[in-house]
Amino acid sequence: MTGLILPPGAIVEHGPGVAPPGLQDTLLGESVVGGPLAAQDVRMFLDRRTLEHLLDVANASTVGRAVLHGVGVRVRVYQGGDGHRYSVWSLVSHPPQAEQAAFGPAARRR
Repeated sequence: MTGLILPPGAIVEHGPGVAPPGLQDTLLGESVVGGPLAAQDVRMFLDRRTLEHLLDVANASTVGRAVLHGVGVRVRVYQGGDGHRYSVWSLVSHPPQAEQAAFGPAARRR
């Protein structure tokens, strides 16, 4: 995110896209587990291989997105030699799939 200047403590949401007009579902509820306001040392590492695989899957999608089904979060708590504790969070799911659109050229071929 070179060149992007954010205020201290800014909350940045990763991943969601904007649905086309008229195709957005109704939000019924929301919950956030962790995040920048949780006042915990929580880290997530996404390696290049994983990110490239997700990008490849998204590129195969008619709408340019990868979808993960059965998503969960694995939380591991570590303690360093100095006694500091921190959590490492990992997303777990079934293998990613290219999201299919209910509209557009691919949908018309069905």
